[in-house]
Amino acid sequence: MAESLNSFYLLAGEESYLIREKLNNIEEEIKKAGIEEIHRERIDDQAENFLQNLIQAVQTISLMTEYKLVIVECEELFASKNKYDRKIIDLFSKDLEKITVVFLLNSSPDKRIKIYKEFKKYGKFFEFKRPKYRDLDNWIRKKFKESSKTVDNRLVKYLEYLFDNRLEALDKEIEKIITLNYEKDKIGLKDSYQILSRDGLMAENIIFNMIDNWMAGKKNEALKEYRELIKDGQSPIYILIMIHRQLELLIKTKELKEKKRLNHKKIAKEINEHPYPVKKVYQQCGKVSFLKLELFMEKLWEVNYNIVTGQGGKPEELVEEFLLKFNP
Repeated sequence: MAESLNSFYLLAGEESYLIREKLNNIEEEIKKAGIEEIHRERIDDQAENFLQNLIQAVQTISLMTEYKLVIVECEELFASKNKYDRKIIDLFSKDLEKITVVFLLNSSPDKRIKIYKEFKKYGKFFEFKRPKYRDLDNWIRKKFKESSKTVDNRLVKYLEYLFDNRLEALDKEIEKIITLNYEKDKIGLKDSYQILSRDGLMAENIIFNMIDNWMAGKKNEALKEYRELIKDGQSPIYILIMIHRQLELLIKTKELKEKKRLNHKKIAKEINEHPYPVKKVYQQCGKVSFLKLELFMEKLWEVNYNIVTGQGGKPEELVEEFLLKFNP
């Protein structure tokens, strides 16, 4: 096995995109070591015969390929004490031949438990968190740089506004922007705005403006935007979900503003949201009571129930009726 490779890896954290990216990097490192064919075997720690499957996987060499990559999906392993811990700890000290085991955990490991401490003696651990603020700026710029492109700051901020730190969505949009601007060395917002609009990716932004107008009491403007969204094929259920999300954000922001006296930047950090939408709802906090917000949430649930059960009319009419009857 090449010196850069290890028999055991633990890839953990909330950002599955970065975990998958690292897993791909491990596969590339295996291939760089002169391995042409890799047999991939996936095991789930929730499976009935999990321990038996794992032991069998690490003790048998693949007859069909040169190398075996065992990927272990973890829900409890490394997150808390587990009945399998002792047996798995015994595996760490084994010298595996032509086998790499990668444990995937979509949360932070419990660094106090024995299995983690023992793993650190033998394996390589990587933890991935969603980039925010300057780190997210740099991540977006890096993606453009990988294709020998530079990007202006307005486009960086606009992409963050549309997709927050959802890296998978950002990656797809950046790839599309680069493909459609292949002849340009520097890409700006003007070059990309029409691309994003044409594919309907501006819908979330239009919905946000619609909700913003609705919450500000501008019913006519809100209804005009709502009808345009429906005309363009946007789902009434999706719009309803976005209204629900906005009201939830307003409730969280209002609580932290009034109880902890936090400004919008500190609130965004506290609730792990992008500062822009928090700033928008922050301005609405004093205009609506908690009692009214609870009423809106209750009525939203009723509209959703009627749509799902097919009662009370067409979905687009039920959502429009809600917008007409209720606003802060």
